[in-house]
Amino acid sequence: MNHEKMRVRVCQLGARLHYGAARSLERKSALEMLITDICAAKGWPSLLRFVPPSLRPASLKRLLGRVPAEIPHKRIAMYPRLGVEYQQLLSRCNDRGERLRVSLRVGKRFGDLVIRQGFGNATHAYVFSGAGLEIIQAAKSRGLQTVVELPAAPCEIEQNIMDQEFSNYGDWETNANCDEVLKEFAALQRIEWATADRIVVPSQFVARGLETLGVPPDRFVIVPYGIGGTLKQTVRNERTGPLRVLTVAGVKLQKGPQYILQAAKLLRSGFEFRLVGSSALSSSAEKQLRENVDLVGIVPRTEVRAHFEWADVFLFPSICDGFGVVLLEALAAGLPIITTPNTGVAIRDGIEGFVVPIRDGSAIADRLDRLASDPSLLKQMSQHAMERAKDFTLDAYSDRLYDALTGEPTESEKDNAALSFKC
Repeated sequence: MNHEKMRVRVCQLGARLHYGAARSLERKSALEMLITDICAAKGWPSLLRFVPPSLRPASLKRLLGRVPAEIPHKRIAMYPRLGVEYQQLLSRCNDRGERLRVSLRVGKRFGDLVIRQGFGNATHAYVFSGAGLEIIQAAKSRGLQTVVELPAAPCEIEQNIMDQEFSNYGDWETNANCDEVLKEFAALQRIEWATADRIVVPSQFVARGLETLGVPPDRFVIVPYGIGGTLKQTVRNERTGPLRVLTVAGVKLQKGPQYILQAAKLLRSGFEFRLVGSSALSSSAEKQLRENVDLVGIVPRTEVRAHFEWADVFLFPSICDGFGVVLLEALAAGLPIITTPNTGVAIRDGIEGFVVPIRDGSAIADRLDRLASDPSLLKQMSQHAMERAKDFTLDAYSDRLYDALTGEPTESEKDNAALSFKC
């Protein structure tokens, strides 16, 4: 196929990566249309920006943040009624099982609406796992190439990891019984992978999950994410006082707050731990954390930068993340990072920070102690972090995604890519 004529119709519920795939393809003049549920770029949702900031509830603030920057309005189509209903249904969910049931139901409705609208002049249909099967099938029947993105580990892999976590920390977070809906979601994912022409994943961690489930390596391609200018690089002053350790993530077992607590208890003095994000933990678990960690709670996105500027180190000990985009923000802010292999690993161990095993509070404590006791190492890793951030810009992601969709890389290109993003 002539690459210049590739026209991709991106179909997505929500605003994942701030519509990164669609924006990246627009930069390459390859976006035919972005189809989504609701955004604030056009139609009646765009008028909500006239609501005074002091009168905006949190849900409205989130909606107003959904703007596919750089994409012309004429190439955006949406179903705002479905989007409003989707958010209302999610707000009533009490556990992961209920959220999955809602997502499955809304995903199918979204697919039906996309198919009814048609595929215009598209040559490719790009969908996201869990809400793309009907679109893939319809697009293939019309001769389009089809791509499904799997942003996170397959749900079967994630559930195996989380089952162990809930077994160890059952009093920290409610573990709803959702085996049946998980089986349904897993079956849907497997059919999507088998039907699409190409699977796109953001990291080797997700790729390993596919291989574990029997998906051949030639069926998927690794395309690490990139971000726009959400945070400016910060020249960090010489540290005085305690080492300030920041985590920005949902406070739930998946993100590893239990191991932050382990590390904090081992270190005790000379360190300050701050955790920014909404909590899903029990009150007793929060009480344990508060004895050693400052739980800030959820903050508006506009206030996150102040927390990055406060910190000396970014800690992200998640046990299961397809690709921790927040790590890219930490790199851009010039923060050395301590993370695990299960987060997409945007850093190289010993260069921009440290990669430690999952579920290992003592390893976290050891690396933090090393940084606290060696100011030159801290400064060196900070400088390396700002350099590494250049590999994860939106332009770099655009190049990677476009190349993935326009053909097979050569073997040497595959080797270079593997080296470039190896931890």
